[in-house]
Amino acid sequence: MNFSFYKIIFILVFCFITGCQYAFVGLAEKIVEDREHEEQIFDFSMRSGIVSGLMGLDPNTLLEVNVDVWNRKVLLTGKTRDYLMYKKIRKYVLNYPNVEKLYNEITYTKEKKINDMVSGECKKIVNLRESNDRHSVLGDFLINQTIRLKLLALGNSSIFNTQWRTIEGEVFLIGEAYNLKNKKRIVHVICGITDVVSVKSFIEIRPEKLP
Repeated sequence: MNFSFYKIIFILVFCFITGCQYAFVGLAEKIVEDREHEEQIFDFSMRSGIVSGLMGLDPNTLLEVNVDVWNRKVLLTGKTRDYLMYKKIRKYVLNYPNVEKLYNEITYTKEKKINDMVSGECKKIVNLRESNDRHSVLGDFLINQTIRLKLLALGNSSIFNTQWRTIEGEVFLIGEAYNLKNKKRIVHVICGITDVVSVKSFIEIRPEKLP
């Protein structure tokens, strides 16, 4: 693993720009991600460009939509005010240079979704009205912190190769796993967290490196 000076500087800048509430935790996770720092820099640059473009479409977009990037694959989560903005965002990201795949989990008023999930899903049987009343920004924040602890306990670099977003109790995952067993364990552990309504995984199996 390449713990280069430039990698550390890059991550420090990342934490500063994003205003991460847990900067040191985020810094540690980024430094030990099991991939080259050039890949991290490219993803960061792509995310910054996409976010900038979405702000051009509508400055309020960043208050409603989340953007995560892993190895040129983009995960969108959140809500938009109408179908027109939904289409604009989708079109912009699909046409953004070097985007290899888009996982669009944005919802809008009519609750239409594009579901291009690779595999890995769990959904609990809950009363939707009760669920919507219970979940809040604070609730999602607590779920995110619980996920961090659970993945740390799993080991096998699960936390360092996985990114997640929680929207009203729904958890969305993107990243890489060493094998199918590891991938299923991640989904299973997160689905067992109290107040998690469902889990959608876009985690892919890492190709084996040639000797």
